[in-house]
Amino acid sequence: METPLPRDDKASSSTPDYEPDYEPEQNAPDTGASEDPSVLHADQLTAEDDIPARRPMPAATKWILVAVAVVVLIIGAIAAVQTLGRSAEQDVLDASDVVTATVEGDEGASADVAVSTDRNAAVLTFRSLSAAGEGQIYQLWKIPANGSAPQSVGALSSENVSGEEPVIIENVIGFSEIALTLEARGGAQSPTPPFTLSVPLDQ
Repeated sequence: METPLPRDDKASSSTPDYEPDYEPEQNAPDTGASEDPSVLHADQLTAEDDIPARRPMPAATKWILVAVAVVVLIIGAIAAVQTLGRSAEQDVLDASDVVTATVEGDEGASADVAVSTDRNAAVLTFRSLSAAGEGQIYQLWKIPANGSAPQSVGALSSENVSGEEPVIIENVIGFSEIALTLEARGGAQSPTPPFTLSVPLDQ
């Protein structure tokens, strides 16, 4: 009769029973040890690494840029003013109810007139208007239809007198005519007769 070999209880308790599909776990590879310390990763880069060094702009270049910007602004402002003036004139001339006429004045002076009630405005272009004398100006007036005091529109510029630029008069409804007088420099509070030229508005 064979005597059974003694069992090592400690060994049997720590060794698992054999399983056909059992595979011991393998430790995950240590990737940190294989990395090249000389290689930089994205999280190690900074904004300064991608931006080339900038040279300061010379003072002369700055002043040139400022001068160019000022010139552009001035040209734009002049063009805007001219465009606004042409638009106001064209609005009257293109109105469906526009009425045009040529009015004769003293000493061969005349004015081409366009009036629109829809636009509530009139456009006057003077022709053959003699220059004002020394210390004098031409002043325009709106004469109310109800007989009240005339309202000054203002003095003509040299371009208005020569006919190079038309005069645009707004808010003409309720007025019977536009009158032109010769006044002392600085203007008058009321028109000095006689009228150099009178433009009827109720044509």
